[in-house]
Amino acid sequence: MNAKPLLLLTGCAEFSSRTAEASNPSWRDFYLSPGIVWSWSKTPEKANGTGFELTAGYTFLLASRDGVRAFFLEPNVGLLYRNHSYRSRDYHRQVFGVQGGIGPFGLEIGYADRGASASLSGRSGFHLAPFFSLGVLYCGPQWTLTDRTPEFSFNFALKLPMPFSLWRSIARGDFVGWFLPPKM
Repeated sequence: MNAKPLLLLTGCAEFSSRTAEASNPSWRDFYLSPGIVWSWSKTPEKANGTGFELTAGYTFLLASRDGVRAFFLEPNVGLLYRNHSYRSRDYHRQVFGVQGGIGPFGLEIGYADRGASASLSGRSGFHLAPFFSLGVLYCGPQWTLTDRTPEFSFNFALKLPMPFSLWRSIARGDFVGWFLPPKM
């Protein structure tokens, strides 16, 4: 079974005849990655909930391995927006920030805002979250550092990272071309 179409569909890889030595920054290296997030909060109260995440960024091409690039293994930087709704405790949390990674490891830094609920007042603060990601799977802890006790939760996400070249192919109606190897 050929795994290349699945890798391309999930945006985890793309065919490229470029090499690291001959590579210049390209629109093909930008990505958009929407996802659904499950979050378990330990502080300020035990709670759980779901939400969504959207990241957009740039992946630096290090090398082309037999014409296939693994986006989730390349260094990357980007912008992040995440929104959780903790239904078990009736409050929400939003994060705006930047993220960067090398290989499957990365770090998010930003601003977090937790809304008020019947038993909690709202809080805002510095967001810090190391993570482990394999493209479509993401997990990691997150902290919101406020003027009081730091708030902690753990996230698990399913994402669909798509390089800009895939979006362009879909818009042009050339989606089938993504499933064929490049002409060398």
